[in-house]
Amino acid sequence: MAAVNLKILTWNINDGEISCSAPPSWTTDINREKITQEILKHQADILCIQELDRPLEGLLELYTAHGHASSHKGFVQLYTCNKANIMVSELMPVGPCLVSRMQVPVSFATSTEESAAGQTSIDQPPSGQFAELYVIGTHLAPFRGNDQARQQQLVKSMRNVDEDVPVVILGDMNMRSDEGPPPGGFQDIAIPSPASSGQGSAAPVPQNTWAPQVNKYFEGNDAPAIRFDRIFVRGCSGSDLQLMGDTPASEAPGHFLSDHYGLTATLSVPLASI
Repeated sequence: MAAVNLKILTWNINDGEISCSAPPSWTTDINREKITQEILKHQADILCIQELDRPLEGLLELYTAHGHASSHKGFVQLYTCNKANIMVSELMPVGPCLVSRMQVPVSFATSTEESAAGQTSIDQPPSGQFAELYVIGTHLAPFRGNDQARQQQLVKSMRNVDEDVPVVILGDMNMRSDEGPPPGGFQDIAIPSPASSGQGSAAPVPQNTWAPQVNKYFEGNDAPAIRFDRIFVRGCSGSDLQLMGDTPASEAPGHFLSDHYGLTATLSVPLASI
């Protein structure tokens, strides 16, 4: 099936604060600058940033910011890369979720089609064809015991979503190990689907994005690592899940730019029917 590939990035940056392990000369302005540099390094097409105090001005030469949704700390904002020419046709905050409908022109990205032999080949789609998807940025309810509240927040964000259009949900979901995607056929891209198992490829490994035993952001916090941050998909596929923001910010032991690591991944979105 012909599809467009997009790189996505999600990161809770804990804006306005710095690690307790930062050098004495480190400031919030320096932290913001370094966060911006880290984001730009990954050259993603779509960004979902959480716990913002204000837009990341350093991104705005290359990206367009789209709306915001308020959460229990700061707000969630989506950004699209200007070079991608992505059109945002719908944008709606729903609680701590920012729901957007986007159209990606095929002229932007490589469209691929699986041949009968199972090899990837370049496809030449009709002029003007595009991929369409919903992108839902999230920063769900915190704390253990709020699992039902988190599921309710996700379900509410889906109420006005066209079931025939692919969806990606990404962000700091504050989920624990026993929590998973909302109902409706969503796949957690960190966990292999039954259909993909046994096909000879290495299974994705869940990525812990909060690791206070290594990332000494808060004084005295030595809790076990947790996979708070997730990417769920429906009607499209995700691959190449990677941590970002997971390298030390300075030579100071335990110093990282945020208490969370971020995630990047590649989405393969089918072309819309015309």
